[in-house]
Amino acid sequence: MSRGADLMAFVRRHEGVRVTWGLDDCSAICARWMSEACGFAPALPPYRSREEAARLIDASGGLVACWRGALRSLDLAETDLPGIGDVGVVETEHFGAVGMIMGANGYAFWRARAGFQLMRPRSWLAAWTLP
Repeated sequence: MSRGADLMAFVRRHEGVRVTWGLDDCSAICARWMSEACGFAPALPPYRSREEAARLIDASGGLVACWRGALRSLDLAETDLPGIGDVGVVETEHFGAVGMIMGANGYAFWRARAGFQLMRPRSWLAAWTLP
């Protein structure tokens, strides 16, 4: 299958599934996607709640810094133009910085309360190209 078809199958498997913090929230789901798509994933620090995640993010200096630290050992290239299946961090008006997986035609998938929400980011704070 193509990266786009693999991504759509991944997204469909999560339809209606409620978020579990530390397992499949917006950052953890990107790590899970990377594991399925590439066979490796960042070593995210463990957390079990939104509050624990917020403390870890604050201690890291923000979500982008947290991701950069987790991805450092994977030697992935940062990009200004993420392609289908690439991962990154986007600033949203209502939720602040969140992790997303790039889809097609300028749209990206964000892990919502149950399933994914398709959004069109204006810009990425940071993004990484997957091999």
